Amino acid sequence: MNVIVEGISGVGKTTLIHKLSSMFEKDDVIVVGDLEFDTPIKSVLLDMVKQSPFMQNQTHFNTSIYESLLLAANHHFVQEKLRLTDKLCIYDRDFLSLLVYQKFLIKAEYENWKEIYNVYKKLVLLNLKTVDLLVYIDLPLDIAIKNTEKRDNRKFTETDIQLLKSFKQEYLIMLERFKEKMPIMKLNGLDSIENNATMVYNNLQKIRK
Repeated sequence: MNVIVEGISGVGKTTLIHKLSSMFEKDDVIVVGDLEFDTPIKSVLLDMVKQSPFMQNQTHFNTSIYESLLLAANHHFVQEKLRLTDKLCIYDRDFLSLLVYQKFLIKAEYENWKEIYNVYKKLVLLNLKTVDLLVYIDLPLDIAIKNTEKRDNRKFTETDIQLLKSFKQEYLIMLERFKEKMPIMKLNGLDSIENNATMVYNNLQKIRK
């Protein structure tokens, strides 16, 4: 069974997942976090994030499409490795975040971004695993920003704020597009973690039956 938890930074995805996973037997759950699952591509992606060695020469070659394709490949490697497991797999971000965040990177880098992004989207969604439940946590933007600033120990610029606002709008658009293809559960991030985790747990118990 595959459960995906999505939302912009600072809404409490990881906290919810920790609480939810604790409600099941430890050996029955696999939590898949952002670049936490070992794959042959992981070290390359981490190097890109650190801007070494691939991003040192930014003025001479664009990196976003390469990072996007590697993220798509990493995503597929993980889902293929877990496709046959009988455990509950809880994903801290997954295909939806890839589509949302990489869209803005590609858009910023390429004039013909729509053509490139459409190909990228098809790659990400190719043979997508069965999604038994997609959980989206909604939280007011200002609170999400404060949470992220505290977690990362940095102050958001106006550009950061506008970008996060755009991400949130794009998530909502994507949720509408996928609502006929998979069960989607929207949570109010202002509610307690205990309450939200219990609602997801009860929903999963119904799906399992």
